[in-house]
Order: sequence, then structure tokens, then C-alpha cells
Amino acid sequence: MKNNLRIIILGLVFSIIGFSLYKNFQKREGVNIPVICNKISEKQALEIVKDFPEVKDFLKLNFPEGNKPFVDIDHKTKSGSLVVHVYEVAKDDPDAITTHTATMNWYTLDSCTGKVRCSFSIYENGKFIRTSEESEANCE
Repeated sequence: MKNNLRIIILGLVFSIIGFSLYKNFQKREGVNIPVICNKISEKQALEIVKDFPEVKDFLKLNFPEGNKPFVDIDHKTKSGSLVVHVYEVAKDDPDAITTHTATMNWYTLDSCTGKVRCSFSIYENGKFIRTSEESEANCE
């Protein structure tokens, strides 16, 4: 019984020491471990993006026969942000077998705060304003 207790205490001590050394290494090396939270689900992210005026307008367009608009989660970043792709699957000719995508815009949604960043087009009240700079953070 005493040996089991000693093993448990030693395990706890080594765990605490290891964690402390790890935290000190992070501070010294400037390592940041991203905080990942999932306050906003993929379904909510899609609804947020679909609610943008420019996306609503895009989805209402009269697409040619065989073409269809989509709003999809493309991927989740290492920090937990959700990347939403708004695009059209298009055929150059209604009789064509092959298709391609025509991107309307990419949106990166912070799953903690809900803040959205556009990738390459800036809209205001649903109207295209200009192409975004890489450093810009919002797309309202």
C-alpha cells in the first residue's frame, strides 16, 4: 500500500515538474499554442455566411442550366477557424460533361468570436467594393 502511494505521489510530482518546464520553454522560445474553441458550429458558420447580403444576392442569381451555387465548409484551420467557400459549379456548355468551380468568395470564420474575414473581395451592403489586401480582416 505504501509503495503504491509513493508511486502515485512521484507520478504527480514528475507531472507538475514536466508541465512547469514545458510552460517555461514556451515562454522562452515564444511558442504559442493556438486556443481552439468551437463556440460556433459548422452549421452556424454556414448560416452566418449565407446571411451576408452579397451571398444572398449570389444565391438568388439565375444560374444557367446545369450550374448550381454552393456554400460549403472547405476546411478547419489549425487554430480552429472555419473556411467557407461560396462558389458555383459551372458548365461552359449545358451539354458538357465536365464542370469547374467559379468562386464568388472565401470567408474565414473565427469559431470562438464569430468574426469573419474575406479572402479576396470586399463588399458593403451586398455591393462589391474592391479586391481585399491580404492584411485586411473584415468583410462587412
